[in-house]
Amino acid sequence: MQKGSRWEVVRLGVRRIRDQFADHPDGYRYKLSHAEMRKVLLKKIEEQDGKCAGCGKAFETLIGISPDHIKPRGMNAARRDDRAENIQALCDACQYEKGSRRPAA
Repeated sequence: MQKGSRWEVVRLGVRRIRDQFADHPDGYRYKLSHAEMRKVLLKKIEEQDGKCAGCGKAFETLIGISPDHIKPRGMNAARRDDRAENIQALCDACQYEKGSRRPAA
């Protein structure tokens, strides 16, 4: 654990914190570095067959693809959880349209 920080380093590029804002049964929220988030995003693109999770349009290049938190937490993602199951790949237009709203249940 870093001195003066409540964040625990799981491995290089991955930190976690146990708090009341965790939306997972284990009670932790995870925060990924940009490099780790890119790995998750590339895997999500593959899982989604190269298509946007919002509109279904096929991605032609990696430009204009954003990682989206399915269950966003707080303004500017202050309480976000970067677990892979909470991330989806969206085109920039769908990301802009969704904003910080949660999907309809």
